[in-house]
Amino acid sequence: MEIKDNGDLVIRAPYKTKKGYIEELVLRNRLWIEKKRKEVLNRIRSRPPFCQREALPFLGRDYPLVFNSMSKGVYLSNDKGFILPKIRCDELYDCVKKWYIEQARELFYFRCRYYMIKFNARFFFRISNAKTLWGSCSSKSVISLVWRLVMAPLDVIDYVIAHEIAHLRYKSHSKLFWKRLESIYPNYREMDRWLRDKGGGLYL
Repeated sequence: MEIKDNGDLVIRAPYKTKKGYIEELVLRNRLWIEKKRKEVLNRIRSRPPFCQREALPFLGRDYPLVFNSMSKGVYLSNDKGFILPKIRCDELYDCVKKWYIEQARELFYFRCRYYMIKFNARFFFRISNAKTLWGSCSSKSVISLVWRLVMAPLDVIDYVIAHEIAHLRYKSHSKLFWKRLESIYPNYREMDRWLRDKGGGLYL
């Protein structure tokens, strides 16, 4: 069970799991669900708005924001951090989001290409702006990855790609699916925990 950033409850179960079993599971864990939902929603409400942030994440590391009137775009320096132009907040948001999407498209392409070759997997790849899923796999073998994922460590990105590649063969989260995922990415449990614990910090 997992509580998404919007407060929705997500339960992953094998395809043939009976509805009554899931309903009983929710009822038995209702106190935990309500507690976690409140924690998640409180965390979201406490997020500082974009223009008040002092740092932004990229590949698992937080970089300070440095404003420079001479800057014409968004640049990332390992030493100084994000170099940003002094423009209106809404314009700056759009510039930063565009930069993240460009970085995500390039990095995700090469990581997907790596797994395509290594596991002889055939699929198409696209950037997504989804709010509740980090990745998805369609019936036409199109893997979608949320651009905000580029804020996470590379190992987490690889895990999400591996997760969706496993869905190319098994659409539901069956035992065969988890066995397939483990064969692609043995350390998937740790990365899944990272997303559950820290995924809420991957926002703009």
